[in-house]
Amino acid sequence: MSKFGSLQKLAEASLEEMSEIKGIGPAKAAQIKAAFEIGRRLSTQILPYKNKELTDPKKVYELVKSKLKDYHKEHFYIISLNSRNYSVAEVSVGSLNSSIVHPREVFAEAD
Repeated sequence: MSKFGSLQKLAEASLEEMSEIKGIGPAKAAQIKAAFEIGRRLSTQILPYKNKELTDPKKVYELVKSKLKDYHKEHFYIISLNSRNYSVAEVSVGSLNSSIVHPREVFAEAD
């Protein structure tokens, strides 16, 4: 931690950078990277609500916040709702500050 300053920077470090730390060899560096990757994947899963009710914007935010937090490009998602449940689908990945989406793509996912 003292070399990288934060967990975020440690997670972004390469295996070679981690192996330079005294007491951490290539195998331990690989274990650390694997642990960070498992944590990242777990945090980006969209977990459904048990009651499947998205009745306000806060619930929608809670549903997708972990999925969207680490993206460095614009991602366009739709959440399709019906009377019993919902589905989340990625429609487009854009550039740093824009995402071009044709209505045809949105309606195709919502079908």
